[in-house]
Formats: sequence, structure tokens, C-alpha cells
Amino acid sequence: MGGYKFVGCQTEGTNVRALSEKTFAYDGMTLESCMKNCTGFNYWGTEYGRECYCGNTLAATSTEAAVADCNMLCSGDNTQYCGAGNRLELYLTTSVPTPTATLVHKPTASPYTRKGCYSELPNGRALPLNIIANDQMTNDVCASHCAKYPWFATQYASECYCGDSLDPGSKQVADEQCNMPCSGDQFQYCGGSSRLEVYYSSTVATPGMPKNLTSSDAAHDSSLWDLVGCYTEADNGVRALNAKIGGEGTNSTLNTCAAFCNGFDYFGAEYGDECYCGNQLNKGSEEVDAAECNMFCPGNSLQYCGAGNRLSLYKRD
Repeated sequence: MGGYKFVGCQTEGTNVRALSEKTFAYDGMTLESCMKNCTGFNYWGTEYGRECYCGNTLAATSTEAAVADCNMLCSGDNTQYCGAGNRLELYLTTSVPTPTATLVHKPTASPYTRKGCYSELPNGRALPLNIIANDQMTNDVCASHCAKYPWFATQYASECYCGDSLDPGSKQVADEQCNMPCSGDQFQYCGGSSRLEVYYSSTVATPGMPKNLTSSDAAHDSSLWDLVGCYTEADNGVRALNAKIGGEGTNSTLNTCAAFCNGFDYFGAEYGDECYCGNQLNKGSEEVDAAECNMFCPGNSLQYCGAGNRLSLYKRD
């Protein structure tokens, strides 16, 4: 019909329209009038006898139904069918080939590389810094939105999350748990319910844990601070460094902590925005893998500032 071919009877999407870019509803609906309304779009479809929908993509959660389900006559022509309740009489332009791709976990969304399927936090977000949701979501759309961040993830088909680091409470799970197609592309997965399709790029931001902080940046004397490593807190609820405690909140960096601890032999940054000073490391504090100090400083996303019960520990040279 006029450069379009009948695809079949299609359901609406889950909580979204199968075709969402333009909508019409009126008595006198016919297939021809809907097609004319949707000139220039890849898809159009009639529904409930008197409704017309246009779009360039079909929602990923829209599924094929039996042709017999589209059993309502068009309000403007009783010789034509115009869908039914939650059933779309769907047409596709003949200039666009019928898709043959298979549903996949997209390995890259340049310049990002997929890291896997991860759990969301029970009471928060694993990537909380910049969040959007829309019916045209794909992993490439999310990558573009999060272009200033090294991490991004899609979730629940239409949600996108960005961050400087992935919260350590988020754990990798089986890929099969990221099982929802993207709302904007039915051939790639966009996470699942409380499951994140996680991507990372080392070229967007390269987090660093500098070995030294210079006197001009930190302590305002001739000394340097040397990185000792990543350390636990001490035994029996005692702080590894407890002579002086402070922090700069959202402005905290290794530099502000070093300046705060001027006059002490050690300083340690913990949980992003906490700062501890001392002349000795209390008993029970032990070195752990440097990767466990994985929280970025809120005032400088190119520095690590410890983690939960983990100190990025520095000693005056």
C-alpha cells in the first residue's frame, strides 16, 4: 500500500507505545489516511478502529500477535481492519529491509567496552552521577550521554546511568540476567530488572593514584608524601590513624587531606571524603590489594580516596 507492506498484528510495548513519534485519533480512520498522516516515517499502524501511530523504530518490547487478533474494522471503512485493543495493524516502508539481526550483548559502544552484567545496589545506584530514561534508549545513546564519564550502564530497557566509578557493592552476575532488549533497538540488550549492562572506557578519564604530592600542592614545606598502599582500619573499632580527623566533603582530594595533616608523619583518605592523620599506624591495620581503594575523591576524579574501611595511605618522605 503506497510504498508500505503489511508486517502483521503487533502488541503495544511494555509501558510504552510500539510507535511513539506521532499519534492521531479520529472517527473516519482508514488505512490510507493513517499512511498519509505518517508520510516520511518507517512504520505506521492503526489501532482500536480509530487510532493511528507513526515511528521510525518499533519498541523492543512490542511482540507479534496472531493476525486474527487485529479484528476491529476501521471507523472510516468497514472493508478494512484497523487493529484492536492493544493490537496494532502494522506497516513498514518497502525502502527499509526487514531486520534480520539477532539480539546480542553489544560488545562495544565506542569508545567504551562492555564489562558484563552487574547487580544494582539494594538501596542506591551503582552509577549515580547522571541519569536519563527514554523510549529510544540504546547502549550507543547512553554512551553519548555519558561521554564525560569513564563508566556507563543501561538498565530496564530504557534507563541510562553514568559514573566516575562503579560502586563496589555492585557485583557481576550471569549475562542471562541482563535480558531486556533496549527500548530503542530490539537487537541489543539494555540490562534487566535491577541489572546493569556495564561499559567502561580508560580513554574517557584515566583515574590515577599519584605516588607523590608536591610541597606546592600539599603541605607547604619541602617534604613529599609517598604512597604506602591501601590499608584496612585497625583492630577493635580503633582508627588506623586517629590523631586528627577531618574532611572537605565534596571538595575532598588527596591534596586537601595532605594539607590538613601537615605536621604529621601519615595521612590517609577513606570513603572518598574522609581524612585521617597520625604519627603511627595503629595495631591491626593491614595492607590489602591496591584495587580495594577504588573510590574517587569527590573533588578530583583522577585520584583515589580509599573506600569503605580502606585507607589510601601516604607517609611523609
